Amino acid sequence: MTARIEKVLAEAWRVGEYVFNASASIGAAIYPADGEDAVELLRRADLKLYESKHEYKGSEMSS
Repeated sequence: MTARIEKVLAEAWRVGEYVFNASASIGAAIYPADGEDAVELLRRADLKLYESKHEYKGSEMSS
């Protein structure tokens, strides 16, 4: 799944004479290790997303 996302994001989007590149940050939480209800899982996923954006800002990542 990660490779598929990376492939799609690696492709530049062309609109007329303009070229756009995309990037993404993902935060994931896993039940039950990160929480036992939806509220806690969403809170932990949001926290991990924030950490991901902060840690890898301006750099390239791959798995």
